[in-house]
Amino acid sequence: MVYNLGLLFTCLTSFFLIFIVYFKARERKLSRIFILINLSGAIWSGGLFIFHIYSSPNIFLLRLAHLGIIFLPVLYLHFLLSFFNLTRKKRKFLLSFYGLTFFLVPFSFSKLYVSSIIFNPVLGYVNRPGPLYYIFEGIFLFAIIYGCLLLIKGLRKVRGFRRSQIRYYLLGSILGLGGGATTFLPLFGINIPPVGIYLVPLYGICITYAIVRYRLMEIRLVLRKGIIYFLTTSFVTTFIIVILFLFTRFYHQIIGFKSFSLTVIFAFLLALILQPLREKIEFWIDKLFYQRRVNYYSTLKDATRKLVSILEMSELLNFIVNTPIELIGIESGQLLLLNEEENNYEVKVSYSSSGKRDKKKVTISGKKGLVKILKDKKDFLLKEYLFSVKSDPEVKMAKEQLRRLHSSLVFPLVFQSQILGILSLGEKVSGEAYSKDDLELLSLFAGEAGIALKNAQLFWRIKEMKSYNERILENMSGGLIGLDSKGRIFAFNKKAEDITGHPSSNILGKRVEVLKEPLATLLKNSLRKGEVYSGLEINLSRGNGKNIPVSISTSRIGLKRKEKEIIVILNDLSERKGLERQIRQAEKLASLGTLAARMAHEIKNPLVSIRTFAELLPSKFKDEEFREQFSSLALEEVERIDNLITKLLNFTRSKDYHFEVLSVEMLIEESLSSLQIQISKQNIKVRRDYLPDIPSIYGDKEELKQVFLNILTNSVEVMPEGGEIFIATRKKKERGELFVSILFSDTGGGIPQENLDKIFDPFFTTKVKGSGLGLFISYKIIHEHHGNIQVRNIEKGAEFSISLPAYKIKEEGKIK
Repeated sequence: MVYNLGLLFTCLTSFFLIFIVYFKARERKLSRIFILINLSGAIWSGGLFIFHIYSSPNIFLLRLAHLGIIFLPVLYLHFLLSFFNLTRKKRKFLLSFYGLTFFLVPFSFSKLYVSSIIFNPVLGYVNRPGPLYYIFEGIFLFAIIYGCLLLIKGLRKVRGFRRSQIRYYLLGSILGLGGGATTFLPLFGINIPPVGIYLVPLYGICITYAIVRYRLMEIRLVLRKGIIYFLTTSFVTTFIIVILFLFTRFYHQIIGFKSFSLTVIFAFLLALILQPLREKIEFWIDKLFYQRRVNYYSTLKDATRKLVSILEMSELLNFIVNTPIELIGIESGQLLLLNEEENNYEVKVSYSSSGKRDKKKVTISGKKGLVKILKDKKDFLLKEYLFSVKSDPEVKMAKEQLRRLHSSLVFPLVFQSQILGILSLGEKVSGEAYSKDDLELLSLFAGEAGIALKNAQLFWRIKEMKSYNERILENMSGGLIGLDSKGRIFAFNKKAEDITGHPSSNILGKRVEVLKEPLATLLKNSLRKGEVYSGLEINLSRGNGKNIPVSISTSRIGLKRKEKEIIVILNDLSERKGLERQIRQAEKLASLGTLAARMAHEIKNPLVSIRTFAELLPSKFKDEEFREQFSSLALEEVERIDNLITKLLNFTRSKDYHFEVLSVEMLIEESLSSLQIQISKQNIKVRRDYLPDIPSIYGDKEELKQVFLNILTNSVEVMPEGGEIFIATRKKKERGELFVSILFSDTGGGIPQENLDKIFDPFFTTKVKGSGLGLFISYKIIHEHHGNIQVRNIEKGAEFSISLPAYKIKEEGKIK
């Protein structure tokens, strides 16, 4: 009965395994051979089961069952030779075995193979072996021994996943085929219990698992867990039995009767209490027998926690690669980082277990192949996975990329769905496949590595930004001072040191009062009162008796309303002021040259007339009319030269300006009153637009009236037939300071475009009797008042615009 049930179990298991392999991996040649092996075993075990349950012994059924088993040895050898890619090399050897097998097939229904049926006390009715049956037995035994030796030899040559596959094949061969071989022993008079029949399915189970699964559990791990489970279960069970025995015995002696329900409750409570103890026992046994493995798991967990504390990029990259290599014992490893510009992943760090760096740099696509599969899978990728899925262009590319990386296992380093990097690991030095525990711990490590990598990238960017900002600050052409809301200095660059004469080591972290006046007061006002300066010019003492001109600009940088942090920009104006002086000197020299040339022209004209008359005087001296004309002309021309020289002397002579606070409107009205008769006579209309709150100005009254009078006179002279003069006042800000703007426009037709750039040149005039010095002198007066004068053509005439600084009183009452 036991033997029959074993045959049925073997038959059903074989068909079930055929079903799994067919639907999971039928496209592989190895799988097709394995299906035939299971079919052979199913025919044998199923035929024997039917034979044994049949009403009477039937030799045909017995011979039919043994026909199935004839093919099993040669199919087993064919399977192993295909696995090791030895079918071509061992072709003659394999063909000879197939030939021998097909030789036995025709005799399987003759007495030469199964001679008759006999009764065996262990197996029941069995076959009496014929002469050829002994040949089959020899083939079967040779196939098992040869196959096991081939597998043992292969263990020394291959590594990783294939090594684990070989272990499962070897385990299945020893247990399954070996167990099946024991069922033949009673045929030769060796009567042992037929328990070996239950080991036969283990062959198919082990090999099916190794074919279908690309993640194989280490056999050592299976054995380890089996040992631990057996020891802990035995210990806990024995302990519970002893406690229950003592409890029931003590309870019966005290109470006097037995209670089954109370015993069950006590056993349940005892089991709950002992569960933590069971876990502790497992840990102790694990530590006792697998100390190295426990240590490396613990170390890898500690390394995972340490990841997030590393912020330096180079240190982190080396740590990510080195940690798995050193702890697990991996031949090589590479870390690839995303290059967003090129959209690819480049090897940045490459190490091997020997400590040598691989100088070969590999780049893989960021869209196709390995990366595409990692994005779709959203998990680590074992090389064996690519051989378990349908091949397509992406899979082919991924295989090639893994080959270039010498990789057996890759982990995506992910942060917020973006693969920042790829950790590529080679085979284990031991040649073993990666166990489930290895993969779980490495997955945890890779997950933390992705977060750590993003942290390091952010830290690197912040560090680079800080360094970049510091370089900007240090290389600024101007000085920079940063003040917080409490008036402490938090930024002070090299240029600020040069301008102020203070070293930053004596300034940073201290209050603004440490700076020299008037800079300290200005910055306090900007901080406390919110005053903003833009290009304000001051003289700053450097402490060595030397003052330098400096411009100050401030801006508020506090992100919140309550924050009053400010940034101050200082610019040394010494060089600019020197250049301005040089430019003014050059302008003076140029003006002097122009003035000299035009003055020579103005003086030469009357001298030509005098010379002409002087040359004619000897011959016409007795001509009274000529003498009178000569005398009159000479006096007029000499007076003309004298007036010209007088004006030039007045222009070039340094004037003592009498500055006072003036009303712009008053100056305009007084200038207009001087021309009132001429304005009325020529029927000229004056239109005014004075700003109500126009500030006062600070200047010389007579000089400014002369400027206004010159402009108004020109306007009156270009409108002899009448027209309109428009006068307006405005306010405007320039370089952070307030200016008063006065506009004079007329309808006199404007100035020819070619003369606009010459209007303020000395001696330039379009008037017959004009000297050409009026607007030139006006230009000089306005600039000596720190103002500006410009001219442009408008729709019906010309417009003069004069800007003068507005009058301002400081807090102490002094005029600025």
